[in-house]
Amino acid sequence: MFQYISNDPIICARYNYAEMKCLNDKWNKNGPPNWFIKIKKLIISKKKKLIEKINKQVREILPIMSIGTPSSQGTKVYRFHSFLRVSYDNLFQGKWNIKAKMMNKYDKNKPLISQLTYPQLYYVYEITKSIENKKILALLNIQSLKYRKKLKFPNSKINYRNNPEYYIYTSNEKGAFEIEPYKTEIFKSNDDLYDLFIKYINNNDLIGADMVRKFIQITIKKNKNNNLFVKKLLEINNNQIYVNWKNSFNSQNPYKPNKYIK
Repeated sequence: MFQYISNDPIICARYNYAEMKCLNDKWNKNGPPNWFIKIKKLIISKKKKLIEKINKQVREILPIMSIGTPSSQGTKVYRFHSFLRVSYDNLFQGKWNIKAKMMNKYDKNKPLISQLTYPQLYYVYEITKSIENKKILALLNIQSLKYRKKLKFPNSKINYRNNPEYYIYTSNEKGAFEIEPYKTEIFKSNDDLYDLFIKYINNNDLIGADMVRKFIQITIKKNKNNNLFVKKLLEINNNQIYVNWKNSFNSQNPYKPNKYIK
């Protein structure tokens, strides 16, 4: 994440060297260069301030602001470590205490906040600021629950067209007879299943397209010699729009900020 400190790659590299690469290096009699000493001091000072800001957000500001946050599917968050969990999971794009093991010299016995790099801390703070908005808090918490495999799916009480953030892609037929409004639409439709798939694709309704895929797979299992449906399933799995959407559920990339660190 050091690449997001500046649009100057030399500055980014110097921050990386001062905090990570050369942190414990032994220097010759001339000692480290002046820029190294200066940046190292800056990092220590900035990290201390960021930790203070993050703690204030998750312990004081967010617990008060989140009162009344929608509670369906466990989206109600009010404890300080829950706000940290949401922020950390979305920083790492996965269950943070699993992903953090990939960090250099990670110590599970120490608080993660004291082990994060300067750019990581900065974006954790940015996330805690963003979730002052209850809608963003709900969305990021749902994503966190997905990473932890703790989101109930499927849920017949949810309209997945109106609430696509609750949808979880599975390669099997899970939820085919529960996910609404698609189950009802598909049962009532007079269209050929593949034609219905194309309609959903054209309407940019990828959940609907995925539901058709589930029903085609069910049909193939019931009629193993139905080569037509096997061919249609192959066409679905080769549809680039559908493939890109499907792959988005397996994204494991770390958090990518949309601006440089101030």
